[in-house]
This record gives sequence, structure tokens and C-alpha cells, in this order.
Amino acid sequence: MDATPRSKATRVTLRDVATEAGVSTATVSRYLNNQAALKPDTIREVERAIERLGYYPDLNARALATRRPSTLGAIIPTTENAIFAEGVEAMQSWLMARDIMLMTVSTRYNPDVEFEQVRRLVAHGVSALMLIGNARPEKTIQFIRSHNIPFCTAWSFQAESDNPQIGFNNFEAAYQMGEKLIGSGHRQIGIIGGVTHYNDRATDRIQGIRQCFADHGYPIDDDMVLETPYHPEDSAVALDHLLAKAPSLTAIFCGNDVLAAGALHRAHERGIVVPDELSITGFDDIALAKILRPQLTTIHLPHRFMGEMAAQALYDAVINHEPVKSLEIPFSIRDRGTLRKPD
Repeated sequence: MDATPRSKATRVTLRDVATEAGVSTATVSRYLNNQAALKPDTIREVERAIERLGYYPDLNARALATRRPSTLGAIIPTTENAIFAEGVEAMQSWLMARDIMLMTVSTRYNPDVEFEQVRRLVAHGVSALMLIGNARPEKTIQFIRSHNIPFCTAWSFQAESDNPQIGFNNFEAAYQMGEKLIGSGHRQIGIIGGVTHYNDRATDRIQGIRQCFADHGYPIDDDMVLETPYHPEDSAVALDHLLAKAPSLTAIFCGNDVLAAGALHRAHERGIVVPDELSITGFDDIALAKILRPQLTTIHLPHRFMGEMAAQALYDAVINHEPVKSLEIPFSIRDRGTLRKPD
């Protein structure tokens, strides 16, 4: 059967596919939802018709008809950071297995851009939203709540927050790395952290390590704390600045593994032996941590598990109309080769 020429502006419908395949619309619907109920010959005819006509299902219409979500949204600071890529990919895979699309956009760490991205995703009809962290203007959360959109924040867990959270206690993780550094004999350290403006993950990590050292009687001076974008070139420069101010530093705590990689590379360039002369620790345990030489001592955060849990929580909230439940994801320390052992 020859396909009837169609205007590019005309959407191919399920009825068009049925006519092209010589079957009923109910049969095409069963093909889309339960192929096991169809004969192989029928499946082949419907597939050929779909291919000839270039048909794709209207997921929004299907969602309205079945009361199931068709699209969820994820708003992340950047697509350049591997930690977000890993968690979002896991979230997307979990949703794809349930025939739901994940629409992902980025903000460049700009809260105003985030607000506009929230507005756009809501306008596109997303059923739920995932945001990163808790630091943002209140108007963003108010807008989401005013539209009755289920949401959660991820990658951060703060007991004092009123938002539903599925993430990690960054403060406590950094505090425990501080305990590890002190236990290895370090008393004077420098910190290379991320930019803390509207970034509670970076803030909590810096505050956690500082609180630990202060509690043990080794307060870290403000000039030993540098904030920098998450680029290895910037952390390399930051290491130079810290060592210029305090050549006797014995360790550097980095706010993530990318920063640690830059500091480690610069240490090698300067002829500094890691960890014998300078220990360097990271945060996140991305794949890079294991291929650095020496391998990076870091905080392990199960990003994939967190992404799956966020997907499930939002999915259940939309399906069952229940509030999103907060979940604190555990972390652990991966003690590898960039932290010297106690004497």
C-alpha cells in the first residue's frame, strides 16, 4: 500500500498507522502497549507502517489518557561535571524502563537561569522535577509548589531543610575526611573548594572540614581556604597560592575529585612527592580517581544509586499522589594512595 503524501506540518496519527497497516486502531494501540498480545505478522505490518509514515506516539496525550507521567525534568548546574552525568544517566535509565522521558537542562550555577529553566519545564508539562542542592532563591521553590509539581533536591542532605531531599550529608562526609587527615598526622592543611555562592554542597564540604579541625584544636585560617571553579587548571593555580602562603602545609583537602586532579598534577610538576611530602584528598569518587597516579583518596558517593532513588521517589509521587519522602544516601571513604599513612 502506498503511503499518502502528507504535509510536513500534519502530525501522523494512530488512525493513520492503522489504515496504512490495514488493522484497527485498537491493534496499533496494543502494539504500542503490549506486543505480546499480537501475532508476529501483525507486529511486522504495524512496524512497517510506522516506519513508512514516520509515526511517533504523543506521550502527553497518552499521559492524560492513562494518568501516568510522560516526562520528568532534571535541572543540573552543568553537563561538564562527571558526578551529575553519572547520577542523571542512572535516573534516565530507571525512567526509560518505565516508558518515561527525562528532560535535562543546565544552569551554569546561575540561580536566575535555574528559575527560568524551572518555568520552561513546567510550561512543557513535566510531571515532576529534580533540582540540585538546597541553595537558591525562595521564589523558585514557591513557583514549583504553586503549580503542585512534585520535586526533590539531590546531591545534598541537610537536616534543617524543609525540601524533600535525596542526597548526601556533605558536611558530615567532609568532617570524617578531616578525622582521617588528623589521624594521619596532619595539623596544617589547605582547602581548595568549589565556589560557594548558591552552592550548599561546596559550602558544607568546606565548613565540615574546618569544623573538624577546629574541634580538634587545629583551626584553619581563612587565607588557607580558596574557592575556585571546578576546573583542574584553577585548582593547580590554587595549590601554587596556598604553598606560596604556607610552604609547610602537609595536606590539601579538595572539594571534589576534579579539583584534586588539578592539584595532584601541579604537585607532580613542582617535584612534590605525593603523599610523602604532601597529601591530597578528593570528594565524589568519580572514575578519574582510580586512574590518577597515585590513586586518589576520596569520599565515595554512590551517584548512580542516588539517581535511581530520585527517579523512583518522583515517579511514586506522581503515580500515588504522595509527598516525596526524603532519603539520606550513605557515603564512605576510599583510602587509596594520596594520603600518607600514620607514622
